[in-house]
Amino acid sequence: MFISLKSFVKYCLGFIYKVNPVFRFRLKNSLTVFVFHEVSDSLSEFTRRYDLSLTLSQFKQQANWIGDNFNVINPELLIANAPLPNNAALITFDDGFAGVFKNAYPILNRLDMPSVMFMNMQPQITRLPMLSALVVYMMNNCVNFREYIQNLGLEEPAYLYVTPEIIEQFKIIHDLPELSKIIKFQGDLVDSETMAFWDDCSNVYYGNHLYDHWNAAALTQEELKEQYRLNELALEPYHSSLKLFAFTNGKPEICFSQADTETIIKMGAKRIFSTVEGVNKNSDTVLLGRVFSDGLDVTSNHLWCRVGLSYSKKT
Repeated sequence: MFISLKSFVKYCLGFIYKVNPVFRFRLKNSLTVFVFHEVSDSLSEFTRRYDLSLTLSQFKQQANWIGDNFNVINPELLIANAPLPNNAALITFDDGFAGVFKNAYPILNRLDMPSVMFMNMQPQITRLPMLSALVVYMMNNCVNFREYIQNLGLEEPAYLYVTPEIIEQFKIIHDLPELSKIIKFQGDLVDSETMAFWDDCSNVYYGNHLYDHWNAAALTQEELKEQYRLNELALEPYHSSLKLFAFTNGKPEICFSQADTETIIKMGAKRIFSTVEGVNKNSDTVLLGRVFSDGLDVTSNHLWCRVGLSYSKKT
């Protein structure tokens, strides 16, 4: 009952935002950046637990809604600091899940909508699980690791606070669980052949998401620089890679600091993205917010509610 009531309230709020001429006028001069993760009818435990996946039908509905109400831009406009159209929007993805390449890209290609995939290239190259999925799995399935983390006094969720040194020290003491089980828990990531195939598509671009899915706030500045540099080197062979960067996890203070942002700018990023809710009223800033949508946004009004609340929260 609570969920249906909440959904009804969001539906009503979305209708108000949709028909509000003041809000619609202000939105014209904003940049709305949408972030997605996985698109698949088969959820992994990891993507299900963190609401990271849309079904094909859900994504198609949301992509059509974005196309009907926004002008989806080519991300190269941001690199060039070029003027943006009214109701500008950018579609982004994080982490390189295989379902995006298999399911979402064909939909966006038919709609002629560009997008940016922010990649962690180490899991893609090594075929090992990304850091966040590894830590979540081990916290839930590996007693030795859970006790190790608790003895260190780290807060939950542990993937926000583990460091390279912590992981390496654990590997010295203990063996990691069977990696195939962790990968199944995580869900499949894209392989290099598929990345290369879509690299030839004019609507697909790649950006930097660190070499592995470390939380920037848990890294030293030198570790952050190295993670950025290694990922840039790995993305270099792809002609569609851009000097765009998205912080993993992405909430200011908890996941990155002003110092981290300044470091990434010095490393060469032209635009940086967080995952805080927010429609960007000023599209000229280096740090841009993104709007997260999930499978509970089942109607046009629900999506308008998501964007409207995001606009209201943006400072």
